[in-house]
Amino acid sequence: MKSSKPIAIFTEPILWRTRVNHAWSVLKWLFIRSISPRPKLLGGHYAVTRSLVVGLKRTGTHFLYNPSLTSPHFDHAIVLSSPQRLKELCDLKLKRGVSKLLAGPNIVVRPGDADQVLLNSVIDLVLVPSDWVKDLYVQDGPLQEDRVAVWASGVDETWWKPWGEQARTDIVIYDKYMPEMASQVECLLAQLGLKHRVIRYGEYSPGTYRAALNSAVACIFLTESESQGLALAEAWSMDVPTLVLQRQTRVINGLHMTVSTAPYLTDLAGHFWQDLDQLRGLLGQLAVTKHEPRLWVLSNMTDVACAKNFLDILEALDA
Repeated sequence: MKSSKPIAIFTEPILWRTRVNHAWSVLKWLFIRSISPRPKLLGGHYAVTRSLVVGLKRTGTHFLYNPSLTSPHFDHAIVLSSPQRLKELCDLKLKRGVSKLLAGPNIVVRPGDADQVLLNSVIDLVLVPSDWVKDLYVQDGPLQEDRVAVWASGVDETWWKPWGEQARTDIVIYDKYMPEMASQVECLLAQLGLKHRVIRYGEYSPGTYRAALNSAVACIFLTESESQGLALAEAWSMDVPTLVLQRQTRVINGLHMTVSTAPYLTDLAGHFWQDLDQLRGLLGQLAVTKHEPRLWVLSNMTDVACAKNFLDILEALDA
């Protein structure tokens, strides 16, 4: 990056109520240590903001988080979330010449949402979390392909890592709004005599999920689509392979789109399945199939790796 000034990271403004809740979370963390990673006062999609902030810190990159818009100390800015915040930065770029303005990956679902804020020509680059989302933005935007780049956020591999010597015998079912399919999978596992535990999206803490994964031999992942799949990456970082229900189309807000339920799934990290017979076969092969999901994360999706990818994108934009 050519500029000597720090990068500015923006999310929505943090309200006083959020600050009070954060202070309470820190107190609980200090006394119980059950919340992890250590709570930080961050806005937007917490996991995405946390990953970029932590990754840039660990790479020694100077940055500012939600600085005043009157600050003269930055000329590169990324708005991770909040359409209103992005509108403010677009206006700021016109007024005082912010050199480069990036937006995403958590601004809107479709590029035409929020008064088409992503289509503003002053935005230099729109970031999305995976290839299928990029295809959607280019087709539905319409955004020029060279104005959209894929950037995935990472996970904290120092916290999402196995511990202890207990045997891994359980199957974790990760249910993201697919209760009927989860029930069918539970029946299958009962028929096979496999012990299992269900983790339901929106109803668990990071510590609960990590503990379940630490005794798991595999995680069966049920979702209609994933723009990136951070919960998948957390399982991989725990060295747990994932067996992912494959869905390739979905209707969102009236739009028929091609999607993925695991955009970053590789053979090292697990497999897709389309019906219960296929899932049964994969479960039967677990003991003889070589998986190294944590190795994949360490090479591709840690906070540092993803922060470096972000800096490479910014460098290319400056070239």
